[in-house]
Amino acid sequence: MNTDTGSLAALEALAGALGRDEWVVVLTTHGPGRSPRLHVTSRSVPGAGSDVYAEAGWYWWPHAQRIAPACAPGQAAATITQAILRTALPKRIPPDQPGQTRRVPSDEGLAGR
Repeated sequence: MNTDTGSLAALEALAGALGRDEWVVVLTTHGPGRSPRLHVTSRSVPGAGSDVYAEAGWYWWPHAQRIAPACAPGQAAATITQAILRTALPKRIPPDQPGQTRRVPSDEGLAGR
């Protein structure tokens, strides 16, 4: 089995492991020399999504960080779901008063780091 065929099979397995009610998945191939990828987009959180690659027996984020072994599409699907939704949902800080919450502006959440 060549690398592209193995990558495509792994990405197809991942597409099947992701919940169709929550995710839109698009498998993209670019021809010789380009890696196939799975674009994963949330149906419920606008703008929440990422590309995922499968190479060398692993699923990968676009920034070359491993997600999970390619033999574990269910584990990869869970990790992808948590990571994408965690970064897309509003950040919360402790309330000023009991029963209150407030959203943290994106730059305020990074202050002091």
